[in-house]
Amino acid sequence: MTKVKITERGWPAHLCVAERCLFRRNTLLELGEERVVVSTVGAWDTTLEAETVLRGAVKVPSIYVKVGNKYFSQLRWDAFYETMVFKARKEGVIWEADTGQPLDYLDTHGEIGALGDLAANEMREAMVQRVAADMEAGTLKLGHDTPLEELADD
Repeated sequence: MTKVKITERGWPAHLCVAERCLFRRNTLLELGEERVVVSTVGAWDTTLEAETVLRGAVKVPSIYVKVGNKYFSQLRWDAFYETMVFKARKEGVIWEADTGQPLDYLDTHGEIGALGDLAANEMREAMVQRVAADMEAGTLKLGHDTPLEELADD
């Protein structure tokens, strides 16, 4: 049994097109004063773009994958789903992902559709357990100690 408090939340925590992802989960992990957010997004619905492109196209561009009556695009090379971990910051009364402070955790999944969602759930659950174990052991992989905004200014 973990000492880490795990709270599931229903909104995406990262990715600028997350509102168009049909799969999105956000989990807050808390241990003492340490808080991190595990965010998974995927199944990026690009049906509108695909239908616009396809009106004049003879061949479906490979960036669009059709499943049922929708088209999807990859978030990363060979991945329709991704899980990332971020330090958390307080916004009002809610702890949110500080996307400028990514931690050194990443996992992806390449299958789309119902089986893709199931695999993405398993991927993210494994990540939540891995991060919780690292928090308990004091071995959280912090990634950059410098905020990304400061790195960009160099």
